[in-house]
Amino acid sequence: MRLASSGGILAALCLILLTGALARAAEPVSRGSGPPNILFILSDDQRWDTAGFTGNTVIQTPNLDRIASEGAKLSQYYCVAPLCCPSRATVLSGLYPHQAGNQILQNNLWTDFSEATPTVASYLNDAGYVTCFVGKAHLSGDPRSWGFQTVPVWLRRAASDYEEPRLITAGRERRFRGQNITTVFARAAADFISNQAAGTKPWFLYVSTTSPHGPDCPSCQAAFPYNMQDIENNPPPGVPPGRLGLFNWADYYSKIAHLDNEVGMLLDALDESGQATNTYVFFTSDNGLTSTELEQPGKGTWYDESARVLACGRGPGIAPGTDVTTPMVSVDWLPTFLEIAGIPVPPALEGKSMIPALQGGTPLRATAYGEVSANSFPHWQMVRSYTGVSAGYKYVYSVALDEEHLYHLDADPFEETDIIGSAPQAVLDELRQMHQSWLAATP
Repeated sequence: MRLASSGGILAALCLILLTGALARAAEPVSRGSGPPNILFILSDDQRWDTAGFTGNTVIQTPNLDRIASEGAKLSQYYCVAPLCCPSRATVLSGLYPHQAGNQILQNNLWTDFSEATPTVASYLNDAGYVTCFVGKAHLSGDPRSWGFQTVPVWLRRAASDYEEPRLITAGRERRFRGQNITTVFARAAADFISNQAAGTKPWFLYVSTTSPHGPDCPSCQAAFPYNMQDIENNPPPGVPPGRLGLFNWADYYSKIAHLDNEVGMLLDALDESGQATNTYVFFTSDNGLTSTELEQPGKGTWYDESARVLACGRGPGIAPGTDVTTPMVSVDWLPTFLEIAGIPVPPALEGKSMIPALQGGTPLRATAYGEVSANSFPHWQMVRSYTGVSAGYKYVYSVALDEEHLYHLDADPFEETDIIGSAPQAVLDELRQMHQSWLAATP
């Protein structure tokens, strides 16, 4: 009788604990001053190794370094689709490119989400957030069609001149004479932050810049000059030896340093409005750039230079100096935002919330997946493993060509040797199974 009674008590206790856990999962991460705000900043074509906190000793990025030191750096963050349109689509929808509702594999200005596909904005609107989009859209849809309530200034196209850009504001396109596009976006975002200080609702601000995407930026070079000799003597840590190429790295660094300065404007707006302690700040990029044999920068490839991207974040519960060395991918942003807002993550999303790993708990992801279709790299899919016998390996399957590739990143970090013909069979079997399981889980 004692066993039966203890079992009943234990079952009741388990039920109480489970109910409490489910209730907590539907609550915002922090309610210190109401539900947390979220500031998400997305740069354009910024490699993982172009900030001080990622080991670059030449470039000056004090504000990105500040975010990382006051919170966390995501050392193994991958963009799911290292190309502008598909990458941005994964962030907005939480869906991989091959999934129904997204299915954006290439850069195409006439492609948008399937009708009624939920986005981060529509989810957060339902949770009572004020949602705002500033910057580059690139997909064919108007950000307002994705659910953003406020869109003060935005760019429809893939890129723009940095000087005197033509942008859409108040329903029409006009030229911002005498102004730099990155500064225009930053000022609009800072104004939004300051104006929300008197509000009663939490907010989500998506700032999508064009920097450091081409073309060159003369005003950035004048304000933040870099010497090519310095860069040649200390190339970015992720560039293979002797492969710096003919790319204009000095201009690239100048645009990143200018962007970093404007990120400082947003951090100042948070501090001055008294909202910093209850706001999550995240920074990442849509993709990187690859130094190719042709000495031209490229993207859309599975190599780490293109697919592994800089990322950092700070906010309630994230201890200063945190280094997340487990994988994160861009479909994980939406579940992260939903957990912050206290919204249950829909079962259809494969993405995992970053919050447990950011706050020192057990990471929810052990494998990074990705895919895209670019001009020189037709539709491929990637599995980057951090677990099992395949830990440290990257498997690539070319859907278009029915070919396999394999790299051992622990032994070959620059992915210069394809070992598909000599790989241990157990490693290859495990990676193939991971690939098929991922496709089955994301129909």
